[in-house]
This record gives sequence, structure tokens and C-alpha cells, in this order.
Amino acid sequence: MRSNFRPNIRLATNILLVIGTFAIALKIAPIAEVYQEKIYVLII
Repeated sequence: MRSNFRPNIRLATNILLVIGTFAIALKIAPIAEVYQEKIYVLII
């Protein structure tokens, strides 16, 4: 049980990291679009 527990923690952290990066990317995407719109308005 003890020896089998460590790899599970590593797997769980990897999954959490992947989910976290996707969540950050999805949060940044709309913000980036808003910034692009503001830049377009400034150029025009």
C-alpha cells in the first residue's frame, strides 16, 4: 500500500497540472480577445 501510494500522488499532480493549465488557457483566451479589440480600436 505504501509503495503503491507514491506513483498515484505523482499521477494525480500531473492530472491537476494539466487541468490547471487548461483552466488558465481558457481564462486567458477571452481576456486576450478583449485586449486585441482594444488594440484594434486604438489603431483605428
